[in-house]
Amino acid sequence: MAWLRVKATSLMVGEAMATFAQACHGLTNDPQASPRRRRGLRNPHIVAVEPCRSWQKSLIEAGQPLPPARVFFLHLKIRTVKYKEPFSKSHHKKIQTMGLRKFSLLAGIWFALLVGSNAQEQYSEQERRPIKTFKTINGELIDCIDIYKQPAFDHPLLKDHKLQKKPSLSLIATKHRQRERVNQLERSHVLDGCPDGTIPILRTTKEDRMRANFFEQTRPQIYPLSAKTPGFHFAYVELPNYPDTLYAGAEAFINNYIPKCEKGQFSVAQIWIISDINNPTNVIQAGWRVDPDLYNDDRSHLFISWKADGAGCYDLRCPGFVQVDNSITLGQVLPNTSVYDGPQFEIYVAIHQDANTKDWWLTVKKNNVDVNVGYWPAKLFPQLTSGAKTLQFGGETHTSKGKPFPPMGSGYFPDNSYTHACVFRQIQYLDSSQSWIAPQSWRGSTHTSSQNCYRATTNNENKFMGYTLLFGGPGGDGCGA
Repeated sequence: MAWLRVKATSLMVGEAMATFAQACHGLTNDPQASPRRRRGLRNPHIVAVEPCRSWQKSLIEAGQPLPPARVFFLHLKIRTVKYKEPFSKSHHKKIQTMGLRKFSLLAGIWFALLVGSNAQEQYSEQERRPIKTFKTINGELIDCIDIYKQPAFDHPLLKDHKLQKKPSLSLIATKHRQRERVNQLERSHVLDGCPDGTIPILRTTKEDRMRANFFEQTRPQIYPLSAKTPGFHFAYVELPNYPDTLYAGAEAFINNYIPKCEKGQFSVAQIWIISDINNPTNVIQAGWRVDPDLYNDDRSHLFISWKADGAGCYDLRCPGFVQVDNSITLGQVLPNTSVYDGPQFEIYVAIHQDANTKDWWLTVKKNNVDVNVGYWPAKLFPQLTSGAKTLQFGGETHTSKGKPFPPMGSGYFPDNSYTHACVFRQIQYLDSSQSWIAPQSWRGSTHTSSQNCYRATTNNENKFMGYTLLFGGPGGDGCGA
């Protein structure tokens, strides 16, 4: 049988279940190898493996794993030279003369890398062990993590970040909004959370996080669509930068529905905070979404999403968003759903900028009380420091190639009823004086990417509902690209 001599020519860091030394040890103790071959292979610079499709797989399988924790493996760029057994004396001499000096250098580099970049990830995971774990009535596992060990502080821009427990200023509400708070529609309850000093994080696997990161990088953030983003449709109202307005926040009450989606589809109702519609490098989103690919179910979830110069993710699946509240779980199932021409359930979502720190805060409601869930630090959004140029409120759908588009909102076109189509009510924006203001009718403009499948209309005549967007539609095959 032919054997391979694998010689290290350069270094790069990877992850595996065996170390370089273990791979050597496993091979040199191969009972089927002759004593002569085992002696020749004890030099740690040379690893012998049987021919296979993947040299990496062979090295991993040859080593002895270190349970239960993962270890990090020094991947090697290699060149292979096939030898006929038995090895010649010249080959043995060449192997033996490589010595331990080179191995010491390699080992030193390897351990430096181990305790550096990749070891930090392992350390973070170990340090982030939950203080408490509980299961919700919807079957979700929630881990309660020390607030100072949450994923946000792994972000390179937030290594020395000082945690802010609440916004530095209270926001001023209009008298109309304050009066109507007492008469809100019935809304879904929010589950109790974690002990003080911790935050709830929806348990996900590494595969879940990788998949979510892929979606975040490949899914478009805003309308209008382009030839590069087929398979997406929108219906929304936009508050543009007119006249030269910079927005410090947006808020609305959003009907919660569960439009039917399957794998390869999603349907969303959300608020967009956009740095510049012509150059949308910084975008914040929050609302509810039905997304089987992201959440592995067909339910409606409270979600956030952000993107800054190519980086970003959903919920807490990457470093960035700093959570301070211990009762709201980002990504959690919203247990109650509105019914067409029946009971209505809604969530309240506000995204607003702290005038002093320039951080962007997320606020929701629990038991009719504002809850500051957390914030995106100002360092993440250099293009949003002075405010947002564009706000959008509405829905988005996606389907993969060959499938019809899913419903948006309630699945019905808007009409004159507030219990038929999905509704954003009491839409308001935050101005530079930190006051919530309802838009004038002329300020907002509606946009729909497919009139055949989705529509959007605004209404500002009902004092209780305030400035309102009604949107949605059935989706289907005739929506266009």
